[in-house]
Amino acid sequence: MSYDISKFSLIYRYDNYEPNSITAKDKTTINTVAVNYRFNPDIVTKLEHHLYDLENPTSTDYSKTIFSVCVYFGE
Repeated sequence: MSYDISKFSLIYRYDNYEPNSITAKDKTTINTVAVNYRFNPDIVTKLEHHLYDLENPTSTDYSKTIFSVCVYFGE
C-alpha cells in the first residue's frame, strides 16, 4: 500500500514467508514501512525499515533500516 504526497511516497508492506509447510514454527512475518523522496523523475531516495517477526522460538526477532539512492540513466 502506498500514498503519494507531492514528492513523497509513504509505503507499508506486509509479507509472510513459510519455507517449509511440513516443518512447524518456521514462518517469518515482515512488516515494512518506507518513505521515498523524488528530487526529480530520475533521482529517488528511499528509506525503509523492516521488522522481522520469526515464529521459531529459537530465533530472535530483528529489524533493519536501509537507505538508498536510485538514479535512472536511460535516454
